Amino acid sequence: MAELDVLDSTISRLKELLRTAWKDLANPLLTSFERREALNQIQIHSAELRRYLLVIEAKRTRSRKQLLEESSRCREKPKLRLLA
Repeated sequence: MAELDVLDSTISRLKELLRTAWKDLANPLLTSFERREALNQIQIHSAELRRYLLVIEAKRTRSRKQLLEESSRCREKPKLRLLA
């Protein structure tokens, strides 16, 4: 679970970077070069965020499958014998 916590914190940081980049992009004093650089950074951070979201989704899906398998093993009918 510690790995999921690290991924969650990384995702939070990327979201904050994107929020800041979009806010900076709204600045009317930016030159066209600075605006282009800001857009490039937004694209890079967005791609990274998508990648991390896919990783965390895959890990959570994997852990859910493991839980389902374990619970299905517990639900198996016990093998009983009648004693005469």
